[in-house]
Amino acid sequence: MKDTRMKNKLIKYAAILANLGMIVFALILITQSYSSEAFLAMFLLIPPILSITALYTGPDCEETRLAKQVRKASLRKELSALEEFDKK
Repeated sequence: MKDTRMKNKLIKYAAILANLGMIVFALILITQSYSSEAFLAMFLLIPPILSITALYTGPDCEETRLAKQVRKASLRKELSALEEFDKK
């Protein structure tokens, strides 16, 4: 379980680092280009900014894990009820 959390953190930070790299790349393109090209290069900033925003405002890992456990428990309850019905 600890390995899973560490893996999730590693993936999250790697995604943030990749998005920051894309932002730096887009800013370099903006500074090296002229007016109309700079305007088009600004569109390269939109996906990494949205991705970083989604990473920070997305669902909490603990909340997701608890919701998954609740779903599993309800399925187990339904399954046990069906097994009792099959025995009759």
